[in-house]
Amino acid sequence: MDISEGTATEDLWTPYKELVAVVEGYLTREGNGPPYAVHTFEAVLRRHKQTFLSLLKNPPKNPTSRDEIRRGISEGVNLPSIGRTLLSKELVEEAIILSDMYSVNEYLSLELVHTAQRQAPRHPGLPRGLVAVVLYYDGKRSLAQALKEIVMAQDGVSWSINARDEIIKYVTRYVEQLVSGGLLGACLDALQTFSLGAELELLQANRALPPRSHYAPLVDTIETTRKLLAGVVFAASAQRGLSRDILLRLLVEQTNAAGQREFDEISLSLHMALLYALDLSVLHRREDGEELAKKLPLIQDPELISALLDELAPPTNPNQSAADAGEKTSSGIRALCQLSLGLALAALNRAPQQACVTPRMGGAGASLAPAPSRGRI
Repeated sequence: MDISEGTATEDLWTPYKELVAVVEGYLTREGNGPPYAVHTFEAVLRRHKQTFLSLLKNPPKNPTSRDEIRRGISEGVNLPSIGRTLLSKELVEEAIILSDMYSVNEYLSLELVHTAQRQAPRHPGLPRGLVAVVLYYDGKRSLAQALKEIVMAQDGVSWSINARDEIIKYVTRYVEQLVSGGLLGACLDALQTFSLGAELELLQANRALPPRSHYAPLVDTIETTRKLLAGVVFAASAQRGLSRDILLRLLVEQTNAAGQREFDEISLSLHMALLYALDLSVLHRREDGEELAKKLPLIQDPELISALLDELAPPTNPNQSAADAGEKTSSGIRALCQLSLGLALAALNRAPQQACVTPRMGGAGASLAPAPSRGRI
């Protein structure tokens, strides 16, 4: 696919396939040919900024749009991809079914059905409506893939990619804006709502499950999307750490989920995101580690370490039952976080006094002394 600023097709698949092609062209394949114009890359990312912030959420259904496409059977409608055209009754019915299934705007579902008709030769054995379903989930996967690659490309403490400085600087600013706009919370929300079981149940309820030969690829697409979303959280944490609200939310969610579900690739990514968020080893493994560490929330937020100590501390209530106490302290992920935070405090204590802002532990102005930290972890 050529690098461009996009086409006129506005469905739930084409823009995201173009997006991931542009992102890969600038971030992973740029060295294979002449450099692309940076303004194209910036224009594409600006256009999709709100799409990232409303991650996996569809533009809602609209009664006016529904009436218009129904009238399109006799009067015709204007579609960006093909202009004014008359619609068949079957096309409208399929578009409305998709709109109801995914609570998506009727024009977008109509465009998706049109795209499915053009893509049908690449999906032999599938009717047009099921091709639209396959494209819908492939679009979600492409969006998540593009987002993960963008977040991984930002400047940070763990790795760097081989791309032009102007691209890295722009991506870093862009990701900072996304994170401050709630991107990581949106990723965690999407991991809860966009589950394999829920999507398969939705498809079954609407008699939209594909035949056996297409079933496994569809399941893989949904699972890959979830893995990519977890990878976004991991990459953000490894490069820039996690803010207090996201870190504490992730800690609580992963601790509560421990032992209740299979430990899979998604769980691993989120657990590693927790550990990276508690890591200050950059202080001693890079020459510029002191300056880099000052940009991490663990140093920037003077209340974060205190909040973590409170969350990870053993229970002090003597009336708390052994079962309740065990539920809070025996979790493997909690123990790993306690160890990781202890190592971070040790790294901070060994750092030069002027290297870092002194986080508060307990009351205002309390120093970061080894003795209190040993008593809490």
